[in-house]
Parts: sequence; C-alpha cells; structure tokens
Amino acid sequence: NVLAMACCYSPAEGANRLNAALPMDLYSGALDAEVFERWSAYDPVVRCRERPEGLKGLELLWLECGTRDSFRLYVGARTLHRALLEGEISHHFEEFDGDHFKLDYRYNHSLPAVFQALHEA
Repeated sequence: NVLAMACCYSPAEGANRLNAALPMDLYSGALDAEVFERWSAYDPVVRCRERPEGLKGLELLWLECGTRDSFRLYVGARTLHRALLEGEISHHFEEFDGDHFKLDYRYNHSLPAVFQALHEA
C-alpha cells in the first residue's frame, strides 16, 4: 500500500527502482518531513479544509464505514465527516455494523442514492 501511494503522491524520477520517494526511512522508520508534506496535500481532510469549493459542487457525497473495519478506516471516515460538517459541505455519512470485506449487501443503501443523484444531474 505504501509503495503504491508513493508512486502517486511522491514520484521521484531516478530516486530508486520504484521512481518514488517514501515518507519514511525503511531502516529506522524516521519520518521524511518533506515527502510527508507532499503526501499530506492529498489527504482528504486537508483538501476538504483548504479547497471546499469542489466538494460543495457535488450532487452527492456518500461516506460510509464499518464500525469493525479491519483497517480501522472508520477513524479517517469520522475525521473527514467532522471536517465536512465544519465546512458546511453537504454529505451522507453512515456507520454500519460491519467489517471491510463482503460489503455487497451495502449496495442497496448507496446505489439508489447514486442513481438519484445521476438522474437529477
């Protein structure tokens, strides 16, 4: 995951075989503040606070998470939800009793809303 994100958030031609800079030293785990700052520019919470106009123009912003997510993604979802509220950005936020996988049963919640938003657009 970190390698894939490095390719997107911190490309660095010729830096290594990956051509990407990592936000930490692989040996010690020490943070590389310059690279981490580049990554932070893509953080949804940062972008929400710095450039809310794009989000305010959306027909639908749907955010949901399982309260037992294996990767604890509910922490980030809750943080983004709070930032959206602070920015007065219209959105749907829902937590459900579930994990990260086998979520096709959730489609009956989100897809009707997506269909409606596309139909009205």
